[in-house]
Amino acid sequence: METLIYERDIKIELNENGNPLDFFDKIEDRVPLFETVPLKAENQLEKYKGVRDINGEIEAIPVSKKFQLVQHKDVITAVKQLELPEIERGRFQTFREKTGMFLDLIFNKEIKIDDTELILGGLRILNSVAGSMRLAIFPYTFRIKCFNEMGHTTEKVGFKHIGERPLLDLFKTALTKVLEVYPRIEKIYNEWKNLSVVITEPIYKKITKILPKKDLEGLIVMDYAVNGWELFNNLTRINTHDNKRNALTKANYFQKIEQVMSLL
Repeated sequence: METLIYERDIKIELNENGNPLDFFDKIEDRVPLFETVPLKAENQLEKYKGVRDINGEIEAIPVSKKFQLVQHKDVITAVKQLELPEIERGRFQTFREKTGMFLDLIFNKEIKIDDTELILGGLRILNSVAGSMRLAIFPYTFRIKCFNEMGHTTEKVGFKHIGERPLLDLFKTALTKVLEVYPRIEKIYNEWKNLSVVITEPIYKKITKILPKKDLEGLIVMDYAVNGWELFNNLTRINTHDNKRNALTKANYFQKIEQVMSLL
């Protein structure tokens, strides 16, 4: 297990030889708690309050008075308490001065492609204590052959931090539901494996509106056929192994890949 601190954010990883319980404990120990506070500035409207870490390292961030604070630590504890498949790998990372987080879990849950290669199923979990995004879950896959990663955002289940709903209870129920989508993903992957599509000019123009042309060089040529599975893995390879992309950029690229694949 490796623990790194990037500026004011945290990254903790679990490799294939690590202990998942130690991984979760390390996260719980390192993640700060947050609190809601009144906003004292004269120009702040009464319908807002602030969120800050309890150590006062960051200034209070304005949120709606209806905002429901869900602690990162509580999300991690809820995940740890669930009966999950065996965890092979894990990664936890915060961003925006620890106000946002994502947790990736890769399970010993096989997704088979024509019995020729092995994909492992997993989850990505997101949360924000400052309202920048929902508490959300979506399925995540990991290709053993090349370590390519892909998040299937079209299967995302998310909850706004608003009101008095029991968000953590809803989250735990949704998590078990997301674990049921792997057979559907396996079917899609196998369909792509057997898919050969000629890229017509209309399709090519749509693709260039989704992805930068530098990512398409050598991958998509107009009037030539592409194999769906090969294209998918080339796009996930570009995204996974580009060291110039941060975690948020890579996460946003998942949706672009799905948009391209939906055109084939």
